[in-house]
Amino acid sequence: KNINFVALHPGIVLGPVMTKPHTKASPVFVRNLLLPKPILNPNSAHFVDVRDVAAAHCIAVERASELDGGRFVLCNDETCASVNPVSLGKVAAEACPEYEYTADP
Repeated sequence: KNINFVALHPGIVLGPVMTKPHTKASPVFVRNLLLPKPILNPNSAHFVDVRDVAAAHCIAVERASELDGGRFVLCNDETCASVNPVSLGKVAAEACPEYEYTADP
């Protein structure tokens, strides 16, 4: 039986969570910004919306024979090289002053 294979490689996936928030990537990434946790690449990041990742999976299934063997990086259209992920903790602190944040860049 012939099986088609398409590989999708998303950046940091952010967006709405449909299950227990403390167990999924978006909230864990944000929590790690707010707490003193290490981030893999603190100098830049490539973000992608979870809904775009879902759409890419649908396209990969629908066009599997055409895309067979393809590898695709999923990321935002705009460069995020100037975005230091650690700085997002400061943005969150300013946007939600009612919460206490402990992370220092």
